Amino acid sequence: MKKCSTMSITQNKLSKFARDIYRLVPEKPPTNCSRRVNFLHICFNETEKRLIAVDSQGNAYFVELIYNTWHYRILGFIGLSTFVAFNPLNKFEIIVGLTSSEIQIIKFAGNSLENVYRLEGHKSPPTSVSFYKHYCLTVSQKEAIVWDLKSSTKIHQLQLERNKSRIKKALFSSSGIIVVLYENDTMQAWQFEQFHYEVRVCFCDHKLRNVKDFAFTKNGGALIICGEKKKIIVLETRSWKLLKSFTLPEKSRGARRLAVVPESLDTGANKLISILFEDGKIMFLDLNEACFVETPDHILTGVRKMFVSPRGQWIASILFDGSMIISEIDRLIRLQPEKVILQFGASCPKSHNVNEHLKYIEQALKDSLPVRRLIPILKQYGVYPERYRFIIWRMIMELPLDRKAFAALNNKIPINEIANYSINFQLADRPKASLLSSTVERLILLCPILKNCQYLPELIFPFIVVFQKDALLAFEASLMILWNFCQHWFEYHPLPPLNVLGMIENIMMEVDPLLLRFYTDHDVTSTHYAWPLLKTTLSEVFYSNEWLILWDHLLTYKKPWMLLIYVVAYNVCAKQTILSLLKSKEEIENYFGQPGQVDVRELMKVARLIDAELSEKNHPSQYFRKQYCTLPKSGSYLPVLILDYPKFAFENQQQLAELKRLKEEEAILIEKKREAVKIAEEKRLREESENFAKQVHQNRLRALNKCYMEEIQAVKLSLADKHKKSNYEFSSNPVELISPCKKSCANTSGESRSNSCWKLRNDVQNLVGEVQTFLKSIRKRR
Repeated sequence: MKKCSTMSITQNKLSKFARDIYRLVPEKPPTNCSRRVNFLHICFNETEKRLIAVDSQGNAYFVELIYNTWHYRILGFIGLSTFVAFNPLNKFEIIVGLTSSEIQIIKFAGNSLENVYRLEGHKSPPTSVSFYKHYCLTVSQKEAIVWDLKSSTKIHQLQLERNKSRIKKALFSSSGIIVVLYENDTMQAWQFEQFHYEVRVCFCDHKLRNVKDFAFTKNGGALIICGEKKKIIVLETRSWKLLKSFTLPEKSRGARRLAVVPESLDTGANKLISILFEDGKIMFLDLNEACFVETPDHILTGVRKMFVSPRGQWIASILFDGSMIISEIDRLIRLQPEKVILQFGASCPKSHNVNEHLKYIEQALKDSLPVRRLIPILKQYGVYPERYRFIIWRMIMELPLDRKAFAALNNKIPINEIANYSINFQLADRPKASLLSSTVERLILLCPILKNCQYLPELIFPFIVVFQKDALLAFEASLMILWNFCQHWFEYHPLPPLNVLGMIENIMMEVDPLLLRFYTDHDVTSTHYAWPLLKTTLSEVFYSNEWLILWDHLLTYKKPWMLLIYVVAYNVCAKQTILSLLKSKEEIENYFGQPGQVDVRELMKVARLIDAELSEKNHPSQYFRKQYCTLPKSGSYLPVLILDYPKFAFENQQQLAELKRLKEEEAILIEKKREAVKIAEEKRLREESENFAKQVHQNRLRALNKCYMEEIQAVKLSLADKHKKSNYEFSSNPVELISPCKKSCANTSGESRSNSCWKLRNDVQNLVGEVQTFLKSIRKRR
């Protein structure tokens, strides 16, 4: 790991110019450069006896309170920083935001600085950091990211409004509330692990504009905001309703920054806040009394930045000239009598938190309970205490907790990559699902061929649940299980481990041949009665408390082959049920997915008996490594499964890539073929529809033609009747009919006869047209 430059470890005292008021001027570089060096950032640790300051040259100063006097030494160059803070999980580490957009975790010890790991995810320089439990929130102008400091991983990036302006500030409260303030006087708020639900607040609704700064009270129950027009408001963080509103005196300048000042007996409500005004003056405001507390006028002036210690004992300020002042707040404030009573509680001892107790217990267990002393305890009680199982398992498995290697592995994971293999293993518990997915991603990154291992999520999930509070331990535990208890599993990958299942069949043949014959008669193989138990580490057939008892023994005795014997023992213990009640292959398969069928203690008793009496020829221990393997204490993680895979999987990577490409092409061809079949089917249906429509149309035309012919025939018959009647009348009285015609013909000339002929011809044509029109009208009515 790269080391930062270091300087001398000599301690120097800060100059003292008043009681409990100290001053430090940054040292100039040993060059002729006349550029002034200023302090930029300061942070206190939880004990309030140490602080880190960073100057404009990128040098870090370690300042420590020794015998009531502040001393300092220069740690060295850490880079041009945007913020600095102590790591709450390690008192010898600091978190530094750099102008290069990186976040460095730096360890300081003695006269050396070492970059432990880095957090990558910001696209622009981060500007601030805040903490909640073992999580931290880092913010840039356009991004807000939540990190898990235990595993050094990015767990969530807040979904910010894209149409909003730049981020002005964002904080994590002690109760897990995240607030992001934008430059347009609006804010978003989330509760940790409930990022799907957010609250939006517009400060214009409270008549507050040009918001400058905000701060949470120590208990996170209230949010204090300052803005222009000398106004300060207090919001309640549950309902975001207005609690109080203050207007500063006319003589004061506008507030630029504010910070809460914790007191001993205020239960985290923080009635006292410090305000940095535009003119560089610091004043203390009592929220309960709605008045300023008197302070010496000559000390808290000319201030550019201020920083209040976690318990409110000290205030550090950076002046306009670049120097740093450290002052004791109680000496600055002219205490009232009732405040003297509050001061009495400052010397009361502070109780340890849960993490400190667990660390103490863990160290005590390491010192007093080596693994050889755990075996008698396990024999006597049969189970480890639930409260300390997390620590005991970590000790037994000898997990190195290698944060450097884990961080290096995380940096290789592509952003927003989601594993497809976890889709079939969905969980309702979102944190567990997220941890499972990220752990599988890291395992695949370490051993890429695991990407084809479909049962990997269900194999490691029970161990993820045990170590769900720490992603690093969850990953290392999963890796240890794969390395030791899954030996020879991947020699036929991606098929099930046929060699391991063969070992189980050999054990079954010796231990219970009757049951094996029953399986054979029902066409049930080891992939049905053994593989479902093996690939889930028996977690599907036992309840959680029983499964934990089983693995207490497996991990303690460090005999990986016992997992195979446990699988055989489960079948032996369930023999009566299988032989008497299960009659089909499907019933047998379903049986090995239901819990509560076998008592775990009876199972372990049978397994120990099998292990002791099994012949050497069929005993699986001969195929397993003689030594239990552990992860290295430092350095990168080893690709532990690489030797268990088939040789062609590594020697023929190009062939595997070609096979993958061919599979993708095959999938594309199948999809195109499916589309072609779909198009052909649509064309066939369309043609059939058109043919059917044509046939219907032809049938209608034939029916219409038939109607027309019938109508014409009826007209012809009518005309024939009329013609017959006319002939009859002519034959009966021909003289009477002819004589008028003769008279008419005699009176007409030749020319008139010709005209009459043409007229008669036209009349006939008109008659024919009328008949055709009549027929058409009949057709339309039909």
